[in-house]
Amino acid sequence: MAIADQFGDQSYIENALMRKGREIELIQVPGAERDLAVATASILARDKFIYKLREMGESYGLVFPKGSSNVVEFGKQFVKDYGVNTLLNVAKVRFSITREITGGFVPQIREGLKTGLGIVNLMNKQKEITSFGVAENNGS
Repeated sequence: MAIADQFGDQSYIENALMRKGREIELIQVPGAERDLAVATASILARDKFIYKLREMGESYGLVFPKGSSNVVEFGKQFVKDYGVNTLLNVAKVRFSITREITGGFVPQIREGLKTGLGIVNLMNKQKEITSFGVAENNGS
């Protein structure tokens, strides 16, 4: 059994668990942080979130926003400086705000291609991810 705070569509969490091959009963309740295990998991998740923000910030020389304020402005400047496909390394691009940042374009990644901080480093050389694979672009 897994207990989670009720904040959205239950099928989202269930699908994520099933993709990882875990069959488990999921119980969502408002204010689940009252449960010590849920509160502990929340603290650990927040710590990892802050750690990754700092790691990305060091990699890109930026201070990434922790919340939703100023995200659009920050995102637009990030895309201008690093390219739209670099969002795949630092953001959840499936959210609708991505379209607002990019002017309607949502970067797509080819299945099986790993991205993420430390796996695909786009700092020194822009790589455009296309439906055909990865094509290098040296800025010309």
